[in-house]
Amino acid sequence: MRTSISQQDLIKELQSYTADHLLRAEKMHELDFNLVSHRPNENSWSANDCAQHLNMYFDFYLPEIKKRLKNTASKSPAKNFRAGLLGDYFAKSMLPQEELNTMKTLKKTNPLNFKVNENALAELIENLKEMQAILNTIAAFDLAQIKTSISISPLIKLKLGDTLRVVIYHNERHLRQAEKALKA
Repeated sequence: MRTSISQQDLIKELQSYTADHLLRAEKMHELDFNLVSHRPNENSWSANDCAQHLNMYFDFYLPEIKKRLKNTASKSPAKNFRAGLLGDYFAKSMLPQEELNTMKTLKKTNPLNFKVNENALAELIENLKEMQAILNTIAAFDLAQIKTSISISPLIKLKLGDTLRVVIYHNERHLRQAEKALKA
């Protein structure tokens, strides 16, 4: 069954997640770089790697979301948001389970394939602040009417509400992964 929620409640949920993500990222940023860059094993990501991965997605989604909001002529908020079939599937698949369910990441967004970015956590904090700013402006829009492209294919479009859910649930998944790496 597809998610159906008041648009106001959806926005509040996403704002709550993002505020929490920002606090968690700031705490990690205060830690010694050797700790946040430690990989539990050669195939595991460090907390810094997780931040770098999230920044790669923010590099696509923040400009995409801002462009779609800017190009929306009418501001008419909806009372309710009903997820799209594909968007709901993607969003729910991003939410981590009790035991973090593993997913295959794309080669182009796998931080193991890139040089370590020592500023990844600082960039993540800025990206989360930018997401907060977006979330503070979207109440005036219909999150089901605005469509956004997705990072894996420009041909697939999701409702903005679904895109926001995917991005923010994806952030939750990898912040949990980062915290797990810090404990290893």
